[in-house]
Amino acid sequence: MKALLTYTAFWMMGAMVVASGFASEIDGDVSWGSWSDPIQESGKNSGGTSVYTCAVGQVMVGRRHKGDENGNTWYLCATVSYAGTNAEVGQGRWSAWIQESGKDSGGTSSYECPINSVMIGRRHKGDENGDTSYECAPLTLSAHGLAFRPLGWSEWIEESGKKSGGKSEFTCPADQLMIGRKHSGDENGDTSYLCAAIEWSASPIGASAPFQSYPIEESGKNSGGTSSFTCPYGYLMTYRSHKGDENGDTRYWCRTPLSDSAGPIAVIPTAWSEWIQESGKDSGGKSSFTCPSAEAMIAREHSGDENGDTRYRCALASSQGEFMQFTPTEWSAWKKESKSSFSCPDDQFMIGREHKGDENGKTRYRCAYGRFPFHLSTLETVLDHINSKVGDPATTDSSEFAARDDMRVDDDYFLHFDIGGEGFHESGGVASGFVGAMNINAQTTDSQPPFEPIPLLIHVVSWDRDPPYPIADKTADYLTIQGAPLTDKNVEEMGRVLGANGNIGLWVCPGDTVPGSTKTVGENLDALASSLSSEWTYSCASSWSSACMNDRDAECDSGCLDEFNGAFGSPKICIKNSRQ
Repeated sequence: MKALLTYTAFWMMGAMVVASGFASEIDGDVSWGSWSDPIQESGKNSGGTSVYTCAVGQVMVGRRHKGDENGNTWYLCATVSYAGTNAEVGQGRWSAWIQESGKDSGGTSSYECPINSVMIGRRHKGDENGDTSYECAPLTLSAHGLAFRPLGWSEWIEESGKKSGGKSEFTCPADQLMIGRKHSGDENGDTSYLCAAIEWSASPIGASAPFQSYPIEESGKNSGGTSSFTCPYGYLMTYRSHKGDENGDTRYWCRTPLSDSAGPIAVIPTAWSEWIQESGKDSGGKSSFTCPSAEAMIAREHSGDENGDTRYRCALASSQGEFMQFTPTEWSAWKKESKSSFSCPDDQFMIGREHKGDENGKTRYRCAYGRFPFHLSTLETVLDHINSKVGDPATTDSSEFAARDDMRVDDDYFLHFDIGGEGFHESGGVASGFVGAMNINAQTTDSQPPFEPIPLLIHVVSWDRDPPYPIADKTADYLTIQGAPLTDKNVEEMGRVLGANGNIGLWVCPGDTVPGSTKTVGENLDALASSLSSEWTYSCASSWSSACMNDRDAECDSGCLDEFNGAFGSPKICIKNSRQ
């Protein structure tokens, strides 16, 4: 029985979108034990109280009851494990006593475990008007706290089972744990249960010291009519202040997300939002924007006075083959715009802003905590499994290429291979390379000073020998090339290795000639796209000369997102795998 420990993700024309469902089958198991021995519910024959706690290392997933308050109750517990490692159950804590029938409080009793804890025990004393208490505890796996997502209350079940064979029984779905119960009335009243999916590591994401912008004239009156600010590469927005009217100054702060457990975190810009009238004059008196799920704010532009338009840009954050999820907090209090400042707490990032009225109107903000999916597999461990399979330099024997089973990752683990990659670099405001990619390269050291070893390297033989990528067919989620030539061999290998619904990102100039060939890069782009039953398009992040585009009548696509926002020096080309 598989636990919900990761999420699914897909890309659309180069834009990563996180799906609303998080289910995936990985090496996470919720292993049911056996039903407990029967326990008299009222405890009439054992001191007046019945008590049950799951065995050490187990959590509750089911309950069964037969008859009235003097009838018997059974419990079902389970062990949670991941890749053969059992989750540890923390110290249990009992709730306050709650009248079971709810007779004195509206007719229903209801209890949910505290956030990120699950039920491990229950006790009851007396009849239906007696009291019930619940025991809950947190779970940790390899020192990481697990988080839980409630999935809705069950249908009501007659407690006594009088109308259904004399017994009621409920078990959580196979991949969920019990976190709540409610009951209405006497023994013939109804009971409902709340279960939860195991979802995210509860380990927090921190943030660096802030980057602080210079004052920016809000209206842009003296700079073309528009003011614009984008956080530096790798940063997320955390603060904004404004002073005065529409011609007053605005400042921003940005911070880089940090994690001891997740490793380096890459920030990937997504598309600008639509323009929104700042004052909301023509739309109910208020403008409102919140980043899409799994994104945080990195940029804002405004044009004109309070009735002018504003737009926002958000970004994804990636590390170790996974994408950060953001848990929103409540909106801040409203503050007068003309003399306001707001900062997210040090461990949170800005995801939303609302404004109503003119410069004397009010503004409020929304922040969010960052979380990464729980994975024991890091890029380093995946890389170790690949290299132990393919060797150094890598084999050219296709029967020895590394598949996902060899890497010990599930189908949802995001695999990004950068062809000719040397790792992430940033110099003089220009960024290249990727934090979340494994680099397939014939070199072992960086071509840029100080010429250090290439990180996350899958070492292949000399490029002059046209080596294959030592990765099994249809395995990669994302393949990239930055600046390296799109040779015939790269066309062949990228088409072979790319998995279903995978994507390719190429920072190349279609008008260039392929080295050692009379063909243009554009012709090889056509061939690669055709092999994937697709078409290629380029990013709208920057405009490119007709020479680079080889006078092609190609239009940019706003869905083709350039992780480097046009700063690399050649356009990003996007190709999606659409073959069946």
